[in-house]
Amino acid sequence: MNDSIAEKIKKLLRLAADKSNRHEAELALRRALELARKHQIDVESLDLDEKTERILHEQFPFTKRMSYLQYRSLNILCNFFRVNVVRGYAKVTLIGKPTDIAIAWYAYEFIVRVGNRELQAFEIAEKKARRKMSTGKRQSFIQGYIYGLAKQLNAAEADITLTDDQTALVVAEEAQRESYEASLFLETRTLSRDVARKNSTALILGFCAGQSTSIRTPLDPAPTAPILAIE
Repeated sequence: MNDSIAEKIKKLLRLAADKSNRHEAELALRRALELARKHQIDVESLDLDEKTERILHEQFPFTKRMSYLQYRSLNILCNFFRVNVVRGYAKVTLIGKPTDIAIAWYAYEFIVRVGNRELQAFEIAEKKARRKMSTGKRQSFIQGYIYGLAKQLNAAEADITLTDDQTALVVAEEAQRESYEASLFLETRTLSRDVARKNSTALILGFCAGQSTSIRTPLDPAPTAPILAIE
């Protein structure tokens, strides 16, 4: 690993964790992920300072009515991005280390943006083929898209071999997040939203779209605020 590049990435990640200037934080995160991808450096392997690595929470304004794509994208964050997600009234709370929260929200923006683009392309193709669209078709496509992304992320996790000490740290961090969540919220419940009426063709096409999506690709252009109001 190139030490100078690693130090530059760490410095950018520390800036990304500082939300006093959201625009600068987003630009720092974007640059850190670009450098990490270019030099094949796993950002999760970098040791940051204690302040940057402590468990905390950040709240983001959110739509009052959550779309199916937004709902499934938040599921991806819970399962693969080392954060706890709590959806409240017109806001969402992410719990984890500051750098993990920054990366998770970046991933959420990317998933929602690309998911909407892929869904629109699917709808256009269906219209050209003179096939009717329905809520079930749209939700099936989104579910397939999320499954395709999840398969990629599962494969990436399978390629990572953790030592016993690293596994213990992961388990301990999960417990810390759960404890922190319990200290913030008296009660939470798991949401479940099933597809209205599944369509196997839409599901398969969505899965192919998810499989062909590179989740590490940076957003272009870089957003200046979270993408929130997508329905």
